[in-house]
Formats: sequence, structure tokens, C-alpha cells
Amino acid sequence: MKKIIIGIVLCLAMTMMAGCNNIGNGEARQGITDFMSYGGAVFPLSLMDTYNGIIATRNTVFDFSGFGRSGDERLHMFHNDIRVSDRYLLTNATAEDKAITIVYPFAMSFGDLERLLPTMTINGSTVDATLWAGDRIDVQTWRDFENVLSDDSYFLQAITSVPDLSQQVIVYEFTNAHTENTRAVAPTLAASFNIDFDRTKILTYGFNGGVIDTDNNFMRQSFFVPRLVERSQYLIIIGDDITNFSLQGYGNGALNRGDEIDVTVDVRRFEAVLGDTWEILLRDFADDFATTDWHSPHHTMISNLFFNASAALLHDTQEPEIIARRIFFGVGTLEDLFSHTLWASRIFYLTAKISIPPGATISVNVDMIRPGSYDFFKARTGNEGLNGYDMFTTLGSTMAFDNVSVEIVGTEYIEIVRTNIGTASNNRTYIAGLDIDEPHFYIEVRRASGN
Repeated sequence: MKKIIIGIVLCLAMTMMAGCNNIGNGEARQGITDFMSYGGAVFPLSLMDTYNGIIATRNTVFDFSGFGRSGDERLHMFHNDIRVSDRYLLTNATAEDKAITIVYPFAMSFGDLERLLPTMTINGSTVDATLWAGDRIDVQTWRDFENVLSDDSYFLQAITSVPDLSQQVIVYEFTNAHTENTRAVAPTLAASFNIDFDRTKILTYGFNGGVIDTDNNFMRQSFFVPRLVERSQYLIIIGDDITNFSLQGYGNGALNRGDEIDVTVDVRRFEAVLGDTWEILLRDFADDFATTDWHSPHHTMISNLFFNASAALLHDTQEPEIIARRIFFGVGTLEDLFSHTLWASRIFYLTAKISIPPGATISVNVDMIRPGSYDFFKARTGNEGLNGYDMFTTLGSTMAFDNVSVEIVGTEYIEIVRTNIGTASNNRTYIAGLDIDEPHFYIEVRRASGN
């Protein structure tokens, strides 16, 4: 293909990431529904290494007391969120002290981290655990987690990978774009130049469209001239510099001949370290998300963890077709990359170092909000109002468990439609011991009538 013409892709990319990435096949298999939007699972506690003599019991509480209700008691929770308390007793069955590192995995996106980050306590005291982020993963059902956690490679990547952004780059910064033309529908400024596509890659920030002609080593990048809010635009050149650089204003983003207008702009060319420029632009992008809402992702996006995750995506050579790798080099923008980093599914890990005296037992509790899985409104007959929640018994864990059980509280607010957890109950609390050899347990519920 000789020429590629690109329009505004950010909203489309965000729509795909927020929705299509979660669409399953809509069929019920092995007794559990493959929901169109998968909420993720509860994972078991693990250990950094295998420690002989550490024995664990586990009790996981699914609390539906706030399910489908509104009011102060549901602060920070959405309509199908529930509270989960994953409780462990770790016993040192040896005659010596055991200094161990516990590892707790949980699945979500960076965009939900402010709201859904679990809290870990040890013997009743809150732990300042270390947070790690794994690579993005494509998760449509619980079976996808089995593939990701079939060995320890995903976890090792999460705790060891540090992307390198130390290379020198050339930056073109565009500021103070302005036009006196008041009749232009959507005034646009286009930067045209020649580029050796074999020796140079281009990252853009603040640009809205472009033309790429690989046969003639030509590229044009354009952005709308702001009428009110001023912002800067950037071309980041990785490799050889561009040549034959020129600027031209247009009356709209089509960049048609005969629609030229006068646009003034200040352009600064300078050399920089890619990581330094990356941090500046990432903070600028994060500022667009800065609100006073309790679920704003702004704080997350200015963290070193998010910086590393976005940089890792830049170096990823296994991009899926839905967001092709080339979208980040001249065809799309860094906004696309930052957005994908923000909303892509991944597994996070909390780690903490603890010591257990010989013969002693300590408690480890992890409390969290977990979203439910669901179908989109009126998408499938029979699944209206149905929400799913699930857990893994031992998947990915190096812990030796001797007992695993589940409690379901707040059952007066729900109708249990399907589950493989068991049938034992005590008044309004649903209690069941689990078969450790069964890898996956689930519960599918609806809001009880009258609630």
C-alpha cells in the first residue's frame, strides 16, 4: 500500500480497549457462563519461593451485603461490586524461624487501581506492601488466567522487567499555534517532511491525523489549532533526523489543496533522552485525568509503575491486531499508547516480607472490592441481571494448603442461580469447604426480589 491516511483514532482505540477486549463467546461451558464483560477472579496467596514447613489454611468471604443497593455503605462501589475478604493462617511447622516473602496476585487495569487496590493486613496490622505490575494480557474468561499462570514466567517478568528509555532522541516541540482566520471550520496545522522509514521511527503527541507514504519516504502529521485551551504538540524522532521540514495551515483536517490558511506557530528542535521526554508527556496526559473524584487514575498514572508499564508496551513486539504496533509509530499517538496502558487487563502483585517463629501461626488478610462479570444490557435472553464471581483454589501458588473454605454473606440480597461451591448454609451465611483438587469455583447471582 503506497499511502496510509489516518484520522482521529484515540476515542476508537479507547472504545475497543474498554469493551471489545472483554467480549466472550456468550456460551455456558463447564457450568459457568462466559460473560461478555469479565470481572476477574480472586487468586490464592503465594510465596516468593517454596518454603518447606509452611502450611496454610484459607477462608474466602464473598460479601453481598451492598449488592444492588445504594447509600453511604456503598462508597467506592459500583452496582455489581462486592467486598471480598481473603483470609489465611500461615503456620511454621518447623523448629526454626522462617523469613518468607508472601505474594498476593490480583487482576485489574491501572485505570481501576485507585478504587480496587486490595488492603493487606498481617496479624491485624496494615502492611506497606510492595506493588508490582505484570504485562498486559487478553482476558475474556477465567480460562485465560490458567494459560497465563501455568508457570512463573509472568510473575518473574513483573518483578524483574525494567524497560530502557535511555536512548537519545530529537524532539520537535510546537507551541503557541494560532490563526487569525475566523472562517475556518476546524483550523489545522500540518508538518510535512521526508523520513527514512528503515532508519527512523516517529512518536507523536498532540497530533490528530496524518499521511504516511512509505514509497516516497514522506510523512505529514497534523493537529487542530486550539481556539481556547493552549497545549503543546511533539514529534519525537528515534533514529536519523527528518529532512525537508515544512509547515502549512488548512481550514480543516482534510488538508485539501485550495483550503490553505495562515497559521503561526513556534517550533523548537532539541535533543533529549527519551525517558525524560516520556515522563513530561505522561504527566501532561495524566493531568487530563486529574479530578477530585475518588476513582480518578491521576495518581496511578504519575507512578514509576505506570511509567515502566507504558515503556514496556513501546518495546513490545507482539502487539495484537486490534492495536497494531505501528499505531504507536507515526500512525497513532502516544495518547493511544498511554490509554492502552491505562485500561489493558493485567495481573498485579502485592509482596511483603514476614518472619514466622517456629511453631507459630500468623494471620494474613487481604480485603478488596471485586467487580462482577455481566452481559451488556439486553444482549442475551436469560442473562438479564445475572452477575458472576469466581476464585482459583491454588492456581499459580507455591503455598501448601491443608484446608480451603468459602463463606457467602448477605445472601438475603441475592438469588444464587448457579454455583459449584456447595450447599451448606447457616441462617443467612452460606458456608462450604472446598475440594483443593478442584481448581476453580464460581457463583452466579441475581438481585433478590424485593431488594
